[in-house]
Amino acid sequence: MKNVNITGASQGYFKAKKLVMLAGRSLQDNDYKNFSRVIVIDQMVVKKFFETNEDALNQVVTVGNNDCRVIGVYKKH
Repeated sequence: MKNVNITGASQGYFKAKKLVMLAGRSLQDNDYKNFSRVIVIDQMVVKKFFETNEDALNQVVTVGNNDCRVIGVYKKH
């Protein structure tokens, strides 16, 4: 992906920003404890690279030099 903003976030980020999950899940404690390479993307990224929100789930995207699995899609304000 090119020209995409990346924000590191804790599991409380989505609640604090009042972001609505459209598919999948947000970050969980185990994601941090296990140093999981997971990512949550917004629906604008989905529209650019996938057909539906559900199509994006479990896909692997490269962020920098890291491969990350998409675990959720949220609605961008």
